[in-house]
Amino acid sequence: MGEWPWVYVDELTGELWDEVAQRGYRLARMPLSEFFWMMWQDEWEQDSSQGSRSGVKGMPWEPGTRAGVAAAPASIPSDAVSAVEVPADPFAVPADELADRASLLDAFRCQMAALSAALENVLGAGSSSFAVNPGELIAAADAGIPRFRGAGARYRFAKVALERLRSAGVVTVASMYENVDTILRLKADNDEAREDIERGGAASAPVLRLAFDGTLDTSNIEKLRSYLYYI
Repeated sequence: MGEWPWVYVDELTGELWDEVAQRGYRLARMPLSEFFWMMWQDEWEQDSSQGSRSGVKGMPWEPGTRAGVAAAPASIPSDAVSAVEVPADPFAVPADELADRASLLDAFRCQMAALSAALENVLGAGSSSFAVNPGELIAAADAGIPRFRGAGARYRFAKVALERLRSAGVVTVASMYENVDTILRLKADNDEAREDIERGGAASAPVLRLAFDGTLDTSNIEKLRSYLYYI
């Protein structure tokens, strides 16, 4: 999991993942549909919290006033000002559009659940790389990096956190010096050290973090072989 081109385009990694299969491990890649679902869900929640043009919630005026009209300040006589027009929020999304997007997201979530169940039926229990409950991804991201959304950062953080609890090992991939990967590494180093102390180091799978610069040198394959040997 990680920066998605490196996850799915094997030419970029020099067919690195063949090594995993050759050593008898089953490689499960993060589902691209789940990656996009969470980004769209985050965007919907952000738009919903800003309110709609119909004044559903989150509007920048005091409670009790009509949408688009603010009460006159107490210092101005009420007979001098009947109402003060408040400019519409240019970033607000219409309520009907929010409702339509919510329905689409829910339908998409149901399709992911159906696909996950089909994979489990055909390939066996534990074969699906979809989260058992997509809501857990949102909860994990909110707990760890609630405001950091660049380049799918919230999904990448949450997916690692959840997969460490159910997989033998977790590998993250990104381009060299990618800003999001650098920040997630710093965050993870602190979190994983704390978890090892709290849980005795036995509850979560270790994480291997690989970075690629396009040269396809042997350092990443050596890291992966060592990692697979120890897990």
